[in-house]
Amino acid sequence: MRQIWRRTQMRISLITFLILIAIQQSIYCQNTAPAHVNVVNIENHTGFDVVHITFPTPAENTDPVNALVYAEYFKPNTASKMPAVIILHHWKATDLQIERQIAALLAEHGIASAVMVMPYHMERTPPGKISGEAMISDDIPKTIAAMKQTILEVSALKSWLQSLSEIDSNRIGLIGISLGALVAARAYGEIGGFDAVVLILGGGNAADILWSSPLSIEIKRKLLAKGYTKTRLEQELASIEPTACLTPSHGHNVLMINAKYDEAIPNRDTLALWNALGKPPIVWVESGHYVPFGRKAVANTAKNFLLYRFGESSTFNPPALIASRSIELGLISDRASLLSPSAFIEVMRLSRSGALGINVTGSGVSVGADLKLSRGLKLGLHRRLTSKNRKVLPFLMLGFTL
Repeated sequence: MRQIWRRTQMRISLITFLILIAIQQSIYCQNTAPAHVNVVNIENHTGFDVVHITFPTPAENTDPVNALVYAEYFKPNTASKMPAVIILHHWKATDLQIERQIAALLAEHGIASAVMVMPYHMERTPPGKISGEAMISDDIPKTIAAMKQTILEVSALKSWLQSLSEIDSNRIGLIGISLGALVAARAYGEIGGFDAVVLILGGGNAADILWSSPLSIEIKRKLLAKGYTKTRLEQELASIEPTACLTPSHGHNVLMINAKYDEAIPNRDTLALWNALGKPPIVWVESGHYVPFGRKAVANTAKNFLLYRFGESSTFNPPALIASRSIELGLISDRASLLSPSAFIEVMRLSRSGALGINVTGSGVSVGADLKLSRGLKLGLHRRLTSKNRKVLPFLMLGFTL
């Protein structure tokens, strides 16, 4: 009897312990209280209104310039309950043009959205700084604080959307672009309660991205001067690492859209996020990180996924690849000029590695064809249009895809 009683006590203790953990996790994942929103002004558009709002950040001890959050609420003119999404922009964004285009497209299809300005961007930029410069920097504690602040603001905005009478609180989504996708992935894992998540041009392994991306070369230089190693950076950024709070079960609500020739977000980091999410649908865009010509197709793919996840469409068949023309920037060398800055604008794709296009260089304009030998290296033939030498010349180009 005594042994049975001891085993019973141990089971009760274990059950109590598990219940406490569940309660603690539930409290942790609860949304931040709804934002106290102030309406600044309202724009009327055909089929929807854009409500410009502000609300105080729920984060403590933030810089005064970041104490106020700016957002634009796209409200479709419909009488029925509608789903809503939060849209997060890219790093160093100076305007919300791309995000507004997506929000307007969603509004035309009955989906409300709130486009939020992240810390240290646009109206929240400190004097003397460029937009976004202070959010991701060599000041790692400040970078971590800014990321955590953004997640708190996403949570507050989500709670506000769910409190609106016109919004179906059970159909809330999240879209992130580039840096916004990293934040969105982390917010999805931390906050929970998102029924559809679209991660555009994002990835996992935040430390590897910061250490390896050409967009953060100057930050890496400063970190090295401070004695940082990649291992130390990984350890310090662990608290905001997107993949750390995601499981394969999260992937059921996710669509990833990534660039085939992305050099800003290394492919290994895209795949790290994809694997952490249990390999959800991923659509590749035949472009670099900036997708200069494929943005409409990307927006439509995201819209179709959201309509499906929100029950407004019965099927979603994502394309395996979004065809898109590209722009290459770099240095070109031929017999007429040893080295010259160049922009190769693709006009027609000939194969997976070859294209016809227009070459704009420091020596003039030419038409030509190129063949991608490896990432960043192309071999081709071109004929100049703006010089006396109209001969067809071979060229070698070293650059990157926008």
